[in-house]
Amino acid sequence: MSKLLVIGEAREGELRNVTFEAVAAAKKIDSEAEIVGVLCGSDDLSDSGQEFIYYGADRVVTVKHDNLETYTSEGYSQAVMAVIGDESPDGIVMGHTAIGKDLTPKLAAKL
Repeated sequence: MSKLLVIGEAREGELRNVTFEAVAAAKKIDSEAEIVGVLCGSDDLSDSGQEFIYYGADRVVTVKHDNLETYTSEGYSQAVMAVIGDESPDGIVMGHTAIGKDLTPKLAAKL
């Protein structure tokens, strides 16, 4: 079975709709794949993680650190690269947002 990471985005403690769209896109890419959500932040992410699962992720990996309170490409790329190293996904899906357009090329260059 393949594994797809979906990198979620939150604003003010709430998951953005683009996260749910990314889950749906991952399911279209491979309906049999395990969908693993990824959330980064500085607060408790358990409620957002449960919502991620409610909308289709099979499980969620959270990265909590004070330096992830606000988005920075360096901080988030380090956090997501650690998850990628642990999970060894077959693909990564993220929304086409300002964050997505900043983070995904950085991840691609590192990979």
